[in-house]
Amino acid sequence: HRIILEINWGTSVQAHTYRRALDATHKLDTIQEHVKNFRPQMLVLTGNPINRPALVDLFSLVAHGHSLMICCNVILEDPSVNIIYDQKDEGETWLKQRAAKAFYQRVVAPTIRQGAIALLQCVGVGKLRPNVVVLGFKNDWSIKADTTIDYFNIIHDALHLKYGVGILRLQTGLDFSDFFEPDLPDDDDDDDDEDNEESVMSSPSRGTKSHHNMNTPRQTDVLTLKNTIINQGALLTMDIFRPHHTSSAIIDVWWLFDDGGLTLLLPYLLRRRKRWRNCQFRIFSCVPGEKSDAERQHIAMASLLTKFRIKYTD
Repeated sequence: HRIILEINWGTSVQAHTYRRALDATHKLDTIQEHVKNFRPQMLVLTGNPINRPALVDLFSLVAHGHSLMICCNVILEDPSVNIIYDQKDEGETWLKQRAAKAFYQRVVAPTIRQGAIALLQCVGVGKLRPNVVVLGFKNDWSIKADTTIDYFNIIHDALHLKYGVGILRLQTGLDFSDFFEPDLPDDDDDDDDEDNEESVMSSPSRGTKSHHNMNTPRQTDVLTLKNTIINQGALLTMDIFRPHHTSSAIIDVWWLFDDGGLTLLLPYLLRRRKRWRNCQFRIFSCVPGEKSDAERQHIAMASLLTKFRIKYTD
């Protein structure tokens, strides 16, 4: 009796792909940087990216596959006790399904700040290293003092390490982790009374648990996802930066001080995408002092726009 074993030895294409990528990374280290070839390479502090889809979508549009983007998740555990953590957050799979050309990196740390410091110092290799840190606005800053201090210190840590910093704020919030909690175990009595079935009815920004009863009308404009119910407002917020249709909105840039041009570069890159191609681009500058100071600021701004090759009118 003859047994034929199915053995996969890999392909030479995989080996050559790896070798070419490695050689290109080494070659990139020998190339001198130039201001006109600057690319915002982003370290996006998403947590599990499925919980903050708008943050991923917006900066995927900025990177657009032409620059590095790494989504990071700090897992709060003591690494000296439990360095092996749960791999089932499916962040990398979700990024691929979302068509986001981004890498996904987890780190185990006892606090958010310690995890962020580890990422700021170690993520990347050679010239493929982030130079901009992006995070969401902390809406509960006035309630959770301890985590707010960590949030504030992470921004300072990034600035001290010579990173640019971007903060995204949406009126309805960014965090949808309440909608993606693990499935609850089934109870034996669930089939006996459907009116006692628990669900999550949510506003666009946050979900609150409630029980159905005879006096509560059923929601009709909802989307069921896993064991939750998400209304259309929340779904629109999650997909607010998805390229469904073109927009003719106005992008306002407030130039408060000379930060090297990142404040201008990010909205300019957004305007190169199909959805925001028809948007107007306005720049406002606050200049304290005399009229002559405002005129000097106007000349400096015109010079900067020319360097960035951004067409403008007064």
